[in-house]
Amino acid sequence: MSAAHRRHPLSTDLGLLLIRLILAAVFIVLGAQKLFGLFGGEGLTGTAQTIEQFGLPAPTIAAVSMGGIEFFGGMAFLLGTGLRLAAVPLAAMTFAVALLTHPQAFDPGRGAVEFPLLLGVVTVGMLLTGPGRWTIAGPVRQAMSGSGGRRSASVSMAGG
Repeated sequence: MSAAHRRHPLSTDLGLLLIRLILAAVFIVLGAQKLFGLFGGEGLTGTAQTIEQFGLPAPTIAAVSMGGIEFFGGMAFLLGTGLRLAAVPLAAMTFAVALLTHPQAFDPGRGAVEFPLLLGVVTVGMLLTGPGRWTIAGPVRQAMSGSGGRRSASVSMAGG
């Protein structure tokens, strides 16, 4: 058994993959709502109007920034490549949204803070743990390292 397998058992990599995929789906949908008006979203104009109601400067720039951070950050989570780089602005944005738009904290009757807070905390968790071995970069890294094709298919797909 390799050192990588001892450090990251299959269950850990599977858990990280599941968390990554769910976060990716959530962030991609939220970003697509803001940028493109997909999935019942408001698009850039509607998102900018919502941001303007909170008194933030440059609402259109903020809408593009937020949508881009969510959409492309979600793509990084999906692929597992660039996850730590994407996690920083994602976490910062979700915590800012939690503070700015949900000042009533845990009052479920008034648009509570739980959802953006949960997204931020789990994103920070992924920043700290990393994506796990099952990323799109794993097989590419293995091929570029010239490690040969003798490893099992499951390990190759795991990026190990």
